[in-house]
Amino acid sequence: MRIAVLIAVYGMLYYSCDSCANLDCLPSNYSASFRILSKAGGTDLLFGPGAIYNKDSIRIFRVLGTDTTMLEKQFNRANGSNGDSIMAINFFPENPADVYMQLAPNDLDTLRPAYEHFNTKCCGAITQVQTIRFNGQTSLPASQGPVELRK
Repeated sequence: MRIAVLIAVYGMLYYSCDSCANLDCLPSNYSASFRILSKAGGTDLLFGPGAIYNKDSIRIFRVLGTDTTMLEKQFNRANGSNGDSIMAINFFPENPADVYMQLAPNDLDTLRPAYEHFNTKCCGAITQVQTIRFNGQTSLPASQGPVELRK
């Protein structure tokens, strides 16, 4: 009887000290958020009174060989805005390739995501979009809020 009690107490102490037992792990994040602004003045070109693009006409895709894959996009409200103000794109880190953003029939831009992979003690491997290279320019940080693409 004593041995059973000792085993039970030891088991409770052993499992209650597991620092990972009650941890909620964040999943990998394959998306990045964007604002499309004018180079001069920073006017929002996708939402609001200065918009020149129609959000319903935007195409996001990648090309691998002869295959074209459409990527999912979503429109979200930024804190403090009255309506949509951010476009989020879900990328595919398993097959890295340039992603094309067609804002209008004659307006095609290139997005090149770079990913950060890191291992955690409790949650295993996690991947997130780290930077975005827009039209071959300097990489912009993608994990600190919406990426501002200036056109």
